[in-house]
Amino acid sequence: MERFIGAISLTVLLMGLTAVAQVQPQPEGSLSKLISPPAKTLLAPDKIPADLPLSRADLAQLLVKTLQISPLPQKVQAKDVPESYWAHSAIQTVLSRGIMRCDRQGKFHPTQSVSRAEALAILAKAQGKKPLPESTVNDILSRYPDAIQIATADRSAIAASIQTGVFPLASGKIAPQNPITRNDMVHALSVYLEDNKK
Repeated sequence: MERFIGAISLTVLLMGLTAVAQVQPQPEGSLSKLISPPAKTLLAPDKIPADLPLSRADLAQLLVKTLQISPLPQKVQAKDVPESYWAHSAIQTVLSRGIMRCDRQGKFHPTQSVSRAEALAILAKAQGKKPLPESTVNDILSRYPDAIQIATADRSAIAASIQTGVFPLASGKIAPQNPITRNDMVHALSVYLEDNKK
């Protein structure tokens, strides 16, 4: 897992609009294989810096393309995502699957950045991960003073992500409320896919 930390510096161009990717030499099974073959055009080096925050629309698109998630028949209409919106299909997919949700007013907020804690909780949901026992969660998170900022609902997902090396720590801190960067999310997905090949 540690081989990815220094090797992955990239960004992913999502649906030809916003995203990113500066790709440095990577081990076999890395980002070039994250995106499904029909979506190879999503890779575009040197467009947008990898350390920019990931928006909710970008996250939906990246999850759908990377994990090859198909939509369920039921439609969940987000009031602020018209059918003409570039990520409408991906947003419909994550909403129909319950991976991401609208707020109480029925809005998705597609341009809003995603916190590190929320992104990892969403990724855990997309993967169908089972919650860790509370004692394990407490043991893992007790090593990080800023873990107190993590919402109760996200604690197990963050602990599991730290345990498996999916969650990139920032100088020994979780920094759960900081926006997750494109680079951090690509790292998380790379580690997840590499682990699933074993």
